[in-house]
Amino acid sequence: MTARLKSIIFNILFLLASIWVTLWIVEGMARLVFHGTIFAPASDGELQDFHATRGAALPPGKRVGMFQLAHASTATINSRGFRGAEVTDVPEGGKFRILLLSDSNGFGSGVGDDETLAVQLQKQLGEARYEVLNFSVPAYSNVQEYLWLKEE
Repeated sequence: MTARLKSIIFNILFLLASIWVTLWIVEGMARLVFHGTIFAPASDGELQDFHATRGAALPPGKRVGMFQLAHASTATINSRGFRGAEVTDVPEGGKFRILLLSDSNGFGSGVGDDETLAVQLQKQLGEARYEVLNFSVPAYSNVQEYLWLKEE
């Protein structure tokens, strides 16, 4: 291999490495400057409010933003303080209600309102006989879930 060919190959490799390092630095700076602003979810406030006995509860009647790594989504909390659409006191037309009470997995942290476990279960069971309600709260323990059942 001639000295000229070696020089050309070295220059190309040096150029590629320089571009890679430059892009890496620019991405790092962009992450610092724009963190949470480019894909910020719609939000009316914090995901949880203080609760006297359970420590935390979902804020009734709000839309709260969630971040999961680089994914942002919004959760709709109804006026009764659980995720999902508004519901009546008594299920209509003799439907059976299924109560989902869990932590962030059941709540659907990081996914949209139409992607939660409760919605997927509702789709599988059908709307004719069943109604699935999502009472899950992120970061709840079994003790908090038990207290919720006792109080509500």
